[in-house]
Amino acid sequence: MITFTEIEEIVQNWKVLNLENLFDELVPISLCLQTQLKYNESNKELSPHFRRISIPLVIRAFNESKAYKRNHFINYFEKHEPQVAMFKARFKGSEGDLQQEADLVANLASEVAKEVDSLFSDVMNEEIVFHGLGCLNDGTIIMLFNR
Repeated sequence: MITFTEIEEIVQNWKVLNLENLFDELVPISLCLQTQLKYNESNKELSPHFRRISIPLVIRAFNESKAYKRNHFINYFEKHEPQVAMFKARFKGSEGDLQQEADLVANLASEVAKEVDSLFSDVMNEEIVFHGLGCLNDGTIIMLFNR
């Protein structure tokens, strides 16, 4: 279990992104971003391109998601075997300029937000443990979580 001091440090580390302009509470999104970072570091099968866009993808998707806003997405880094949801959304990584990459992330985030909303359409005020977003070799986006 993570301590309160560690949570404060994690929130401070992510404040550089000005998340308070997008989210009402910084602790949940900071913990989710830290989780995504850890997932990226531990999963060497992820393409470097997906790893690079995964943090902005989580921010944008959760900012758009109604399910994120009405539930409590967190991760206190306890050991749980996650469930895996395979989304219809596909990552079609193409190296391009920064604007093309930003557009790619924006479009993918909208698709992921819709999938998250669909996955948790019947859930309200529930704690959802977020373990990260991944990308299979064929571009399928997956979300690892516990309910």
